[in-house]
Amino acid sequence: MPKVYSSKELVRKLQRLWFVKVSQRWSHLKMIYGVRVVIVPVHAKDIPLGTFRSILEQAGISYDDFMRV
Repeated sequence: MPKVYSSKELVRKLQRLWFVKVSQRWSHLKMIYGVRVVIVPVHAKDIPLGTFRSILEQAGISYDDFMRV
């Protein structure tokens, strides 16, 4: 079972994978790398597992690759 991440941790790891912050509207941050666009909810609580998996799918990253960063 994957670890539960906060939005801060998730954004930091995506930045290490060359994603760049493009814009933020309310509590949703848009990050981009090439043609990949990822929307990350920036809330005070942890990101739910389904949302986490969806973000990885949008980014085109496997869980194992994400953990290596």
